[in-house]
Order: sequence, then C-alpha cells, then structure tokens
Amino acid sequence: MRCLRLRLRLRRPEEP
Repeated sequence: MRCLRLRLRLRRPEEP
C-alpha cells in the first residue's frame, strides 16, 4: 500500500 507511505510523508515533509 503506497497510500500509507504518502500519508506518512505528508505528515512530516521535512525530516532528515
């Protein structure tokens, strides 16, 4: 499921 990955990225777009 790629949706889960996209949602996580949207929650924290700026992370090292």
